[in-house]
Amino acid sequence: MKATTIRYGLLVLTTGALWISGCRKFLDETDPSNYTEDTYFTKPEHARSSVNAIYASLREPMSGEFGGGPWTMTEFATGQAGTDLGQAVNSYFVKDLHNTADNAYGENYWRNYYKGISNANLSIGKIPGISMDAAEAKSLLGQAHFLRAWYYFNLVQMFGNIPLITEPVDLKSDQLRPMQAAPEDVYKLIVDDLTTAENAGLPWKDASGKVSLGAVKSLLAKVYLTMAGYPLQKGATYFDLAAKKAAEVLDSKQFKLFDTYGDLHNPAKKNTEENIFMIQYKTQVIPGSWQPLIIPYNKNISALFC
Repeated sequence: MKATTIRYGLLVLTTGALWISGCRKFLDETDPSNYTEDTYFTKPEHARSSVNAIYASLREPMSGEFGGGPWTMTEFATGQAGTDLGQAVNSYFVKDLHNTADNAYGENYWRNYYKGISNANLSIGKIPGISMDAAEAKSLLGQAHFLRAWYYFNLVQMFGNIPLITEPVDLKSDQLRPMQAAPEDVYKLIVDDLTTAENAGLPWKDASGKVSLGAVKSLLAKVYLTMAGYPLQKGATYFDLAAKKAAEVLDSKQFKLFDTYGDLHNPAKKNTEENIFMIQYKTQVIPGSWQPLIIPYNKNISALFC
């Protein structure tokens, strides 16, 4: 009996030792088919794809269904829009100015725009280390800086004091748990990013929908105009900066108003003439989903769509 107990004991110990060593070996395995930050940013095509990924976050808040959609938040908050849709509770909270941090509309903007910022930070941090054509690298970085500015500009207008994250974040990063930044600091980054993009050699127009010089200067004009008023109250100097930057766009003669209202809805006119910068969709590839959110039950929301 004693010998049997010892044998069983040895068997358990041996099995346990094999299990532990086997588990340790399994946990130490790496998947050579998966990319990491250290192995990915090595080729020009990696730089291009990383910047393409930044654009994706533009689309997410534009989604919607019969229960509502994040993009309506900015219209409901003005008090000019209304709804008869009972299940659109997020819309009612925003409309009645009883918004909270768990409102699905705001959460969608926050989550997706910070994802875009994270992707932009990664491209801005990694592309300079890739051996590639200098002009193309500069252009890609210009797009990344513009998109980071776009996301921050929208976030700071919606939420006020927000975290300012400017570097790729890992578990050891000082920015893993960022503090809120003053709006003035956020606007400084926005202007710096747009100035960098302005000098990145981008074309005035881009028929594919990517960032163009026209888009950069137009957004910079809007940023200056916003900085002139609340909350920064920078006044006349920034009104003048906004006017001069807008004049550069007008004087370029690269853009013009459409001849007819119908042109605004003509897919053949996308990314041309009056359309300086657009979020991109494609029928049967990445279709838009905002259609359920226009009339009859949502009222006064972007009537130009109807």
